[in-house]
Amino acid sequence: MAVKGKAAGAAVKGKAAGMAVKGKAAGMAVKGRSAATAAAHKSAAPVHKPAPVVARAALGIDVGGTGVKAALVDVKTGELLSHRHRINTPRPATPDAIAQAIVHVVGLVAAERELPPDLPAGVGIPGPIKDGVVMTAANIDKHWIGANAEALVGKALGRRAFAINDADAAGLAEIRFGAGRDVPGTVLILTVGTGIGSGLFVNGQLVPNTEFGHLEFRGKDAEVRISGVARERRHLRWRV
Repeated sequence: MAVKGKAAGAAVKGKAAGMAVKGKAAGMAVKGRSAATAAAHKSAAPVHKPAPVVARAALGIDVGGTGVKAALVDVKTGELLSHRHRINTPRPATPDAIAQAIVHVVGLVAAERELPPDLPAGVGIPGPIKDGVVMTAANIDKHWIGANAEALVGKALGRRAFAINDADAAGLAEIRFGAGRDVPGTVLILTVGTGIGSGLFVNGQLVPNTEFGHLEFRGKDAEVRISGVARERRHLRWRV
């Protein structure tokens, strides 16, 4: 009887082991099926593609003493067609460093909207611009003086680039879409940021590169005393 009991026990153990093996195999099958299902769902996930560009669009790029910004702009309405992307202006703000910063922010725009090769780019530079060349540099590195901003940015982006004084660019937008629209006579736009920029218009025509922020005020450039950065440095409020 003992022998039979032992044999029976062995049979039970063997049966149990077999059930365990089957159970393990079944578990593996379930896990394998779950993994296959998850993989199928993952592969079926939609692939994000940038939205197509619209007609009469352009890249708008602003190079400032504090930040470099970019967005896709509808030049017919003045509305942004993408988020405005910004990174801090590199230090030192040399031409090559700024060019790489521009490539970075434009890449962020490209993740949102399709940017065809023939899409032009407009670049606002904090300094007087003549035939695409930067004439002076107050809030960016001095190596910009004499640099061809259009050639530099155009090469970095692989597309046609047009350079203009940053405050003149802001003024043109205000004259076309904002408070200066259809206003006769003289219109002056001032931009207050790292420095003070100015856009001067007479009967809708731009008087370029005025740079009134560099007029002398109490022995120093006006923007040194009353720009946005100067206000923060001196702990001044916008209102008295």
